[in-house]
Amino acid sequence: MGADELLPNLKPETLQGHALPDHGEVWSSSVDWDADLLESSGVLKTYLDLKVLPLRYSREISLDGAMVRIRFIVENLSEKKIPFLWAWHPIFTVKAGDKMYLDTVPPEFLVVGHPGLGQVSIGDVITWPGLEAGVDLSQLSFPEIPKAGIKVYSDSPADGRILLSNTFTGAALTVEYDLGFLPYLSLWLSRGVWGNAHHLILEPTNRASEYLSDETEKLKSSGWLLRRERREWEIRLTNHSVRTSAEPASGDNFIH
Repeated sequence: MGADELLPNLKPETLQGHALPDHGEVWSSSVDWDADLLESSGVLKTYLDLKVLPLRYSREISLDGAMVRIRFIVENLSEKKIPFLWAWHPIFTVKAGDKMYLDTVPPEFLVVGHPGLGQVSIGDVITWPGLEAGVDLSQLSFPEIPKAGIKVYSDSPADGRILLSNTFTGAALTVEYDLGFLPYLSLWLSRGVWGNAHHLILEPTNRASEYLSDETEKLKSSGWLLRRERREWEIRLTNHSVRTSAEPASGDNFIH
């Protein structure tokens, strides 16, 4: 697994004369860090001022037993209202036995990408776990298609909680996040579309669109910062893993 964040945008576009790069500015930028805070409290804090929009961004990572807490802060440094997109962007390698559970399942998922899946089109709405589209999101698989991918948007689960677990190894990870700032969830599941990888990207986000210029998002307050506004939110990762001796069946065929 690896993780970064998308800010202030996802898809490349021009906004108010500013050229916004693919997947935003933060993921490819160097950051400053607070050595004194790390030494005194064990909290790793990184921060930077963006160049493409007048935003200040920081991240604080700390350990609390089996839980990793990641606190994020974004601040509008200008006197104007600014549109922005933030999404967590972790990539999980999918292995035999991996599953995804939502305790409270959103009623519908909007398809925005579907390489290799002829059963659906962009703009279609599917229901969990997506069998009508040729995917089983709960099993992180494409049952009848060896090479495919799908990206969907939905409202966040009502409890802001997602569980990833493995039947064979006993590995289990809970992802929890703040619904007040992250009312939406994007899921990208791919097998063989990006290299030979079989992976899951789950993105809690403040906008249900890949573009800042999307007209449907203009009236939603979650996707804007008012003048000098500061927002903070948290993602919590809890390890529930239990060792098991079970092994995958020899017939399992997953691309790792």
